[in-house]
Amino acid sequence: MNLKAILSAIHRGDVQQSKKSLQQYLKTSPDCVDGLNLLGLCYQKEAMTERATLCFSKAVDVNPTHLKSRVNLAICEAQAHQYDSAIASFKICERLSADNIDVLNSLGNLYRIVGKFDLALQYLQKAQRLAPNHPGIVENIALLNLKIGHFEVAKQGFKQLLIAFPNRVELHLGISECWYKLGEPERAKSQLRPLLQQSKLLDKVYNLLAVIAKKSENIAEATDYYLSALKQNNNNAEIHFNLALLYKELGQTTLSQNHFLSAIHIHKNWFEAYFHLAYSPKYMFSGQQAKSMLELARKHDGHPDLYWLQFACAKYYEGDKQYQKSFESLKKARQCFALHRNTSNVKPRPFVKLKQMPITNQMVESRRKMETPDFVFITGLPRSGTTLTEQILAGHHNTFAIGESGLVSQLATHVERLTGKPYYLGVYDLSIERKQELIEHQCRMRRFPTDKCIVDASPNNLFYIGFINEMFPSSKVVICRRSPLDNCLSIYQHPLESQAYSDTLNALAEHYQQCHQLTVHWLTQLPETCKELVYENLACQPKKQITMLLTQLGLDIDDACFHPQNNARLVRTPSSEQVRQPISTNSIGKWQTFAPYIEKLTTPLAPLEISHQQRISMVLDKNKSQEPYQ
Repeated sequence: MNLKAILSAIHRGDVQQSKKSLQQYLKTSPDCVDGLNLLGLCYQKEAMTERATLCFSKAVDVNPTHLKSRVNLAICEAQAHQYDSAIASFKICERLSADNIDVLNSLGNLYRIVGKFDLALQYLQKAQRLAPNHPGIVENIALLNLKIGHFEVAKQGFKQLLIAFPNRVELHLGISECWYKLGEPERAKSQLRPLLQQSKLLDKVYNLLAVIAKKSENIAEATDYYLSALKQNNNNAEIHFNLALLYKELGQTTLSQNHFLSAIHIHKNWFEAYFHLAYSPKYMFSGQQAKSMLELARKHDGHPDLYWLQFACAKYYEGDKQYQKSFESLKKARQCFALHRNTSNVKPRPFVKLKQMPITNQMVESRRKMETPDFVFITGLPRSGTTLTEQILAGHHNTFAIGESGLVSQLATHVERLTGKPYYLGVYDLSIERKQELIEHQCRMRRFPTDKCIVDASPNNLFYIGFINEMFPSSKVVICRRSPLDNCLSIYQHPLESQAYSDTLNALAEHYQQCHQLTVHWLTQLPETCKELVYENLACQPKKQITMLLTQLGLDIDDACFHPQNNARLVRTPSSEQVRQPISTNSIGKWQTFAPYIEKLTTPLAPLEISHQQRISMVLDKNKSQEPYQ
């Protein structure tokens, strides 16, 4: 049989006839490696990945050094999202042909996909040295730069390719994502909209338009785009996952769970989907689902994204009351997450210097004359009730909630650039007029309404309270407090970015103690500005505590504040589904089930826990009054 002629026919698109000829030929020559490889190509053309894989695997079994079959097998494994297997197969190809450009390029791309960026760069640079202008290599380097945050460099790479390939949709998508990441959503959309007139990769075009719309909080538009993307390709795991996240943040739990399950069905190694399902209210993995998840965790030990799966396993074991196994999974998750997190830009908090900030109120009269909105800043450690507090205030007719906006940290960065000093020193060097200009610019840029109280809920505001007092002296600060052990355990159970202190129990306990001291300092020094809200008191006496909170903030009573679970706004924090439930006491005292395993928390935090519990009982006892915070 003329196998070269069959290969030409396959490339011309005559797949069916080629497949019949090869099947007939292989009946008499079942171990013909080239024939098996070509039959695998036919199945690959028909998107029959499993059959193609069988053909390539058999060819490799017959001749382990047959490079074409090895490469095609690796491609099939990558298409099936079996990235570890694909990498292993391409590594064998590399040993067979050390300077094969396609093999090096494919390895670089796969390492990018699994998050091993150093290895990705190493292989792509080696491939580029061998073929400097190879378009596939240039594109993969641009994709890598996009992934690691070098957006301008990535954009230039895509633009370079677009000159030679002006109709290639993937390049337009790459440039659009760069514009979006660079804070230019309108330019991104203008790049994307013409692509809607063609038929290629429409699912990816709609998906990126949805991401941009969601960022701008155009929720209806984002939902429509995601649904349009799924109409184009219902087998795209990324779109199902993104839509599931949107539904999760809107509190539409059933829809969210369904789309997370769809993502896993399509791409069983989508570890983050398991995490969100495990932490979703009232969701329980079936016996088979749990078995598959636990097996995946064992099989993919060392995978850079494994922490998602380990956190999910921990939650599953907790629900099954296997607390020791749950904690063991948590430790593995934290270790993996610590390796994943980029700590190069993380600076230690200057706790001592923050407490030394002098208190001035020189701006009060000037601020009263300004036409900028009033502000309420909600802060406290993560998982202390900040999202619930924001959800309560967001229901008020006279507030505008902006979530974890980063407003204060951005202002602090501007102050540091203007003064050349840390924000907690530089803020005193700016005139009242300059401070006002900075605030007014942020308000205009973010399009804050001028007739409502702006509610900013960022846990990191705890480190900026003195700064807030200087920049917004007529504002109020709500400091959320919770049982030290409940709070720390909850932090430990969640993969929170930029919270490196949470990787070990020792570091977590030390950080909590320092934050406690900082909290006491500001509650003492700024009693008119800083108001404390204790989670346990709120959970046990919601109406009384919410009424007291509104009064302290100068807001009139609004019935919607007493029913935060009914607020349909977008919530982007890990508590997005919890705040859709009625306020309850279910999470109080949860640390006790893990007490045998968290001695590194319970020992150093015992005095604070005892003090906290005493204060709670005082508030809940109607015959006793609350004492000043100590």
